[in-house]
Amino acid sequence: MTTPRSTRGSTASGTGTRSGFALVDLAIVLAILLTLLTPAIPIYVDALSNAKETLAVRDLVRIQAHIERHRERTGTLPGSLQELEAKPGTDPWGNPFQYTRAEEPRSEGHRLDGFLRPLNAAYDLYSRGPDGRSSSPLTAGVSRDDIVLAGDGRFIGPVRDYPGEGRTVRSRR
Repeated sequence: MTTPRSTRGSTASGTGTRSGFALVDLAIVLAILLTLLTPAIPIYVDALSNAKETLAVRDLVRIQAHIERHRERTGTLPGSLQELEAKPGTDPWGNPFQYTRAEEPRSEGHRLDGFLRPLNAAYDLYSRGPDGRSSSPLTAGVSRDDIVLAGDGRFIGPVRDYPGEGRTVRSRR
């Protein structure tokens, strides 16, 4: 009677050597990869955030041009963004762009600077930013990530970069 041979550690060729990766080998490789990639993750997240802000600025510039064309053609500002020939769509975070005319009664839509003065004379145009929330004064915490048109178009960018009173207004265009 023959006893069965153990197949443990043997290969198809019967030499007893194994090929392939052990679980420990894979864990070591994963640990090395994670160590190398960890510094890159915040850089990637920042680059993605900056890219979305840049897209929002570009979209606000485009919408502003459509509003001005509408005003030149009709002599009045549009009542809403839906009256524009080119519909604005949504901001890079999937939220609708916000627009209010200055002659409309004061509401949450009218943006105010740190001195509680209106940002624009004719209309406000902005994105609520990544968190999708906003409040009228720019100094409100939920407004710090908003992308705004201010100074009647002289500044377009994130609220955190808005120069405020007494400094030169510059655009990120």
